[in-house]
Amino acid sequence: MFKKLVVAGLMLTVMLSASACGKEPSGTSGTVVDTPVESSAEESQPTEETTGSQPMEEGTESLAGDASQPTEEAEEEAVYSYIFSEMPIAAYEVTGLEVGPDAEVYTENITMIDEDGEEYDMGVIPLVKLDPSNTFILFCIQGADEDYTSVATIHSPSGSDQWKAKVYTCMDCDTPEIEGYSCGYPALTQGSTYDEEKLEGKIVSFVDPWTEYLQFSEIYHPDAPQEDAIHIIEIVPFTYDENYDEADKVMAEMVCTFEKIGATNMQEIPVEEAMARCNVIVAEDGAN
Repeated sequence: MFKKLVVAGLMLTVMLSASACGKEPSGTSGTVVDTPVESSAEESQPTEETTGSQPMEEGTESLAGDASQPTEEAEEEAVYSYIFSEMPIAAYEVTGLEVGPDAEVYTENITMIDEDGEEYDMGVIPLVKLDPSNTFILFCIQGADEDYTSVATIHSPSGSDQWKAKVYTCMDCDTPEIEGYSCGYPALTQGSTYDEEKLEGKIVSFVDPWTEYLQFSEIYHPDAPQEDAIHIIEIVPFTYDENYDEADKVMAEMVCTFEKIGATNMQEIPVEEAMARCNVIVAEDGAN
């Protein structure tokens, strides 16, 4: 019985102490009086019966919203890999060619036979491997100059390393057919490499519909946690030739050239879809 009384007394002391912590004393002596405690208890009743708890819930939601906003912005910033200064005019899914920073290419010397029946060595032409299961996205950007470098720019987001690039070149290259690789007429080869700083975000590309010649760039971040390569080609209408004075006409010829070098399918897809799949955004002047 004595133990029960002691426990009851301790519990009463704790309860009174807890009530006192929730209210500042009215006097200067720091003594807690009974009246403020009772008043506090009375004031607390409407909170449960009325909407007194509603501001607390709204406040909680507001705080949660404020806390999540920077997270969403950080995630939004982290998801894109490239910033285009202009909206692409078209995008294609290209199937049948193996591309990418680590893609396999032909590394053997190519031997040809001349008109006199003599063999001569053409050296190594890094022909691209045919891969019917591989598909990549090709962005077409509008060009204004008949030049080998683009007018539009592509930049890396802030906090990211700058991208590097290599050029795929398709030309009339009279080489023997090599099984499993893109060659013959024409051949697809890997050309020079460059980086974001070298051309200030511009890419190397060109479409020549008369000679079925094209170049397109593959850009990528070497230090990215996973491969983020994208492929871009500039489409320049030729105003002096009505056959190719519009972008659509030049792109139609581009599709034919890709098919000749081994692409098994060229399907145009919505630009917005292509950008989302490749983590690309558009910002004026390629600014971060």
